[in-house]
Amino acid sequence: MIILSSIYDANRNLWRNKLRSILTILAVTVGSFAIIISLAIQTGTKSFIDDQFSALGGDNVMSIYPKATVDNMESMLSNSIVEYNEESTENGLTSIDANKIKEVKKIKGIKADSVVPYANLYVDYITSKETEKKYRINLEHLFSDSFNIEVSSGTKLDNKAKENQILLPVDYVEKLGFQDADSIAGKEVTLAIAQPIVAVPAPVEETKQESNDQENKQENKTESNTTTETTETTKPEQKFTELKVTVMGIIKKSMLAYSASGYALVNSHLSEEVQKENEKSLPESERGKTFILQAEHEKDANVDQIKADLEKIGLNGSTKTEAIEEVHNFLDVITIILYAFGGIALLVASIGIINTLLMSVQERTKEIGLNKALGMSSLRIFNIFSLESILLGFWGAAIGTLAAYGVGKIGDQLLHREGQLLADFPDFHIVKFTILNIAIVIAIVMIIAFIAGTLPAIRAARKNPIQSLRHE
Repeated sequence: MIILSSIYDANRNLWRNKLRSILTILAVTVGSFAIIISLAIQTGTKSFIDDQFSALGGDNVMSIYPKATVDNMESMLSNSIVEYNEESTENGLTSIDANKIKEVKKIKGIKADSVVPYANLYVDYITSKETEKKYRINLEHLFSDSFNIEVSSGTKLDNKAKENQILLPVDYVEKLGFQDADSIAGKEVTLAIAQPIVAVPAPVEETKQESNDQENKQENKTESNTTTETTETTKPEQKFTELKVTVMGIIKKSMLAYSASGYALVNSHLSEEVQKENEKSLPESERGKTFILQAEHEKDANVDQIKADLEKIGLNGSTKTEAIEEVHNFLDVITIILYAFGGIALLVASIGIINTLLMSVQERTKEIGLNKALGMSSLRIFNIFSLESILLGFWGAAIGTLAAYGVGKIGDQLLHREGQLLADFPDFHIVKFTILNIAIVIAIVMIIAFIAGTLPAIRAARKNPIQSLRHE
């Protein structure tokens, strides 16, 4: 009861000067709003990204790059000087030869049969019997069955099937002449790959030309018949290799590149077919080369040890976890900037709290003296003013939380309206409020307010009762 009574009295004292208290609370509200909305955006975005990567699967998948390639790429980005590496090619890429691949397969913790070259797949266009139009498309092969690609219609890919299969983004349904996502499942489309162009010489044309040598002023003029050959080249018609492919389904839209417009997924059989055609356009010296390996590691394997073993043979390994951490770090940088604005606002609010309570102490000097004369201790006086400062922080944080929640929810709904940025991603909520986050922010704001109110509270506690009663 004593605590409740103290809170009631402190709250009543705040409103002796309503305008001053409201302005101070407003300053705290602005800072609290900025911090809470920033935290909600960070939480919502991170939660969605984590859910997306978690749903994708592939937790034990690793990408393996030559160390020389990584060093060259870092050099280009950092604009720093790197020692020449004779293994590196002119474009900074280093190929991984068959011997290196064998060494990777022997590393403890890596599944030997899962080590495959990264499939860089290229086709010129996609079309179907339902349309005469041709469209560009990007292909990706997820070599491991541990990936979990969600489909909005149809079925998933079968990497063991001996037929060409593809999962398409929903944007291709209408373009390829189909009515809806359900109607395209099981239908056949065509992927076309341009064959290498070889210049064909035109037929040789023989012309006989009779000429007299006028420059040689010889007594006996001789006639000579010369034969000249002229060769012309004609541009041959571009030919394409066509691959018939069965559409298994439509990729469910998400923020990952695999569901982006123009990006399709293919099974192992189709990946191999496309690679064979792509190889034909490469010089003999470039065929069979790979610059990236993909592999799976055992679930209980020591990933750090695998990376160390890869470094010994001049390779670097990266996992999905590292990719998530990079995204988190990027988001953290942005939210730290937003936190800084909120922190500045709270700093200004703290100065306002100090000013408000100092003026309150000044106005209530006689009241303080009377309370001390009646036996109130200095500690009790200190507690009264400290509690007032804490309440200023509480009300500011509470109003800031309500404002952030309202603005966040309204903004989220507007972004999900048809035609807006998040219309195609109903599960992506740009803000996510949690009770724990809100409680932590309010507690921090109240602590800051308490620290700000310490100086005025100490000043009130040290008042001399006799001099305070004489104060005019």
